Amino acid sequence: MVAQIPYTGLKEGEKVLWYGRRSLIAYLGRIIVALALLTITIVPTIGFIFLLLGLLLIVSAIISARSHIYYVTTIRIIEERRLFGRVVKETTLDKITDIVFNQGFFGRLVNFGSIHFHTAGTGFLGINFRNIRDPLTVRGLVINAKDEYLKQRLGSM
Repeated sequence: MVAQIPYTGLKEGEKVLWYGRRSLIAYLGRIIVALALLTITIVPTIGFIFLLLGLLLIVSAIISARSHIYYVTTIRIIEERRLFGRVVKETTLDKITDIVFNQGFFGRLVNFGSIHFHTAGTGFLGINFRNIRDPLTVRGLVINAKDEYLKQRLGSM
């Protein structure tokens, strides 16, 4: 995977360890409903409404998946939302206090899930990596990156 650079840029010596987006497979239920609505379009009187609803569901799933980008670097975790505007939440690895891993039954079958990073000393409740592929590996990567970051910070003091 070619590393993408966060909107806020990289700090000196910082490297992107992982980046990803929401998995489209997480929206499979929405897409199935949309396809069902599209098949109902053969009914002439209400078919146009179902066609629009089906297309709207598919487009909203794609936009939701593509507009969220998540990064793990050697110094920070970053959550970006890009659509018409841009929202960026980031925190340094040492401010992560807890990591909550969530993977439902369907997520376990197709390997997607969510990770919530609780943070201390920030103006927000935490950072969410929602519906990402291989969340257990990403969780392990963040834990290892945090350990390495803390070792470097303690070693430089």
